[in-house]
Amino acid sequence: MMILKSIHSLPLMAVFLMSIIQESHGYASWLKCYVELDETEIVMNHHIVPAHKADYTVDLEIKPEGYSDWLTSHVVYIQPSIESVKVRLKVPPALQDETVQYVVETTEGALFADSPMCDGKRAYARDYDTEVVLKFNPDFHETHLEIWAGWAMGHEEVRLTPRLKLERREEQPEL
Repeated sequence: MMILKSIHSLPLMAVFLMSIIQESHGYASWLKCYVELDETEIVMNHHIVPAHKADYTVDLEIKPEGYSDWLTSHVVYIQPSIESVKVRLKVPPALQDETVQYVVETTEGALFADSPMCDGKRAYARDYDTEVVLKFNPDFHETHLEIWAGWAMGHEEVRLTPRLKLERREEQPEL
């Protein structure tokens, strides 16, 4: 008899549990492909914060294959013979002891090889200094593409980095 009463209360319990569960997208590194990395989206109950309104300045930095130094600039010139670059976040000293996760996205012309998401359009890392590899499409003839990232510490709001432009040409143009 006790089992029969318990079975009848299961639908009521399910309805109760469903009513108290709130939607959450998890950490920044697990942003789904249908969530755009822009300020119109809501993730973890907050609008995504654009780079110019973020409480910390966090940028992307890249290291082209064969280079020993990381490059940080809003425009980076890369020789067309280079097939890939490593990408990671550059965070200020105040965040270097924090767990800063990120998801990085690219425009057409390259795909991420490490931790790919969204058919290679995105990749993620569980720490700011973990790098992902972006491989250029040899059949893509445009000279530039862009990458940007959404990042977060734990279950806080997702913030964006500024877009980094990659210009594929033999050398930097003279100003």
